[in-house]
Amino acid sequence: MNSWWRIYGFAACFIGLAVAQTTTSESSSTITLTLATPSIDTNCSTVNKSLCEACLPGMFSDNATEGCFCCSDGSCVNSSDCQLCPNGHYQPLAGQQSCLPCLPGFYANSTKSATCRACEPGYYSNETGAAACRECGQGYFASHQSSSSCEPCPSGSFCNTTKCISCSVCSAGEEAVGIASIECVPCHPGMFKGPSDQMCMICSPGNYQVEWGEVKCNICPEDHYCPLEFLL
Repeated sequence: MNSWWRIYGFAACFIGLAVAQTTTSESSSTITLTLATPSIDTNCSTVNKSLCEACLPGMFSDNATEGCFCCSDGSCVNSSDCQLCPNGHYQPLAGQQSCLPCLPGFYANSTKSATCRACEPGYYSNETGAAACRECGQGYFASHQSSSSCEPCPSGSFCNTTKCISCSVCSAGEEAVGIASIECVPCHPGMFKGPSDQMCMICSPGNYQVEWGEVKCNICPEDHYCPLEFLL
């Protein structure tokens, strides 16, 4: 069999054509080509298998077309096809072998995500691969996007709801004791808190206050005095 026949016969086998040869002599060779249904043919065992190459990373092979295909963004390739990135994961590029987990402060709440979304103010995510952000609890706040944690309300302020983006300052005559307060409490008798003060303060000597939640102390009347240890 000459070299031309070997090359032509290989091409016909590759595209799914059946080859019938009536004679192999160079002087009287007759070749008849007939269409056939593509199938595995044991007669093709002599085909040079080195011509087949594995698909590149990030691509998968389609047995129907015998071609390699690139997975789109929002998906990754496994052994036989493309898989959608699961919740909490993303892939911005096509032809990748794996999906990436969302970083803390971000989330992906649907499959086939090409990007992760930033947590809104008042929410946070402290884990990788989050499918949703969490609400800041009472006494805590998150003022910016993509927060990985919530901050406690500083002393003198409070937050009595969830999802706070800031903490409120207590009104005059009230204070929030400590950090992460969820409410304000009135100043005790003998104390006061003005509009610009952060905390309740003790009345100074010569002044007194017998009420709760007052914004100032009263001056002791004439012929009276109030020592430091008796402010009520």
